[in-house]
Amino acid sequence: MYLAIHEANLTDFASMTLRNKGENKFQSELTPWANGVKVYAKTPFETPWRTIIVAQNPGELVTSTLMLNLNEPSKIENLSWIEPSKYIGIYLGIRRKNGATTENIKKYIDFAAENEFDGVLVEGWNVGWDGDWTADGTSFSFTQSYPDFDIEAICNYAVKKGVRLIGHHETAGAASHYENQLEDAFALYQKNGVNAVKTGYVNKYLDKKEWHDSQFGVRHYRKVIETAAKYNIYA
Repeated sequence: MYLAIHEANLTDFASMTLRNKGENKFQSELTPWANGVKVYAKTPFETPWRTIIVAQNPGELVTSTLMLNLNEPSKIENLSWIEPSKYIGIYLGIRRKNGATTENIKKYIDFAAENEFDGVLVEGWNVGWDGDWTADGTSFSFTQSYPDFDIEAICNYAVKKGVRLIGHHETAGAASHYENQLEDAFALYQKNGVNAVKTGYVNKYLDKKEWHDSQFGVRHYRKVIETAAKYNIYA
């Protein structure tokens, strides 16, 4: 037998983790805020569902619809703009090697078009990748590109090739800094026909103190998704 312990409808609440107590015993624990508080809430409120899926083989764990059925219905009325795709990309952009440049990206777009890929993900296009960005992400701009990256020209070229540019937002865990730019960042993408974005959080903490799967993190990720959806972008 195989089983998976998880949760569903995680809304404005801390994620659940399991502490191994030994002898096949586990204790559920909520990921706290930096000050030790686990959840801020006003009564009445609903906690997420705790789920246990039991199956005869591992594949049945993956195909179970239990968690999906326990989630609330989608609040996005029109879902026609969300579609599966396959893509290639320039990993991290490697600014020092001139990876995320207009000239180089066009070559990737050509390759994607020739090999039936739907998009090209480009990391490192935006200002802020200089220095030790993994330690402090507050230098990132999500609207200003480096001089050798012309987002408008790249997107126009991609359209002609039947390919899309896939956006990338590395935050280095600077969640509040990112939230302050969300509207402008997604508006820029929408203007240029970018309908998908990969976000990144390469840091142990969010805002240098909060756990990724705490209530703080859950609130942040929900805000990112909701803002992206306003601009018909899936993140």
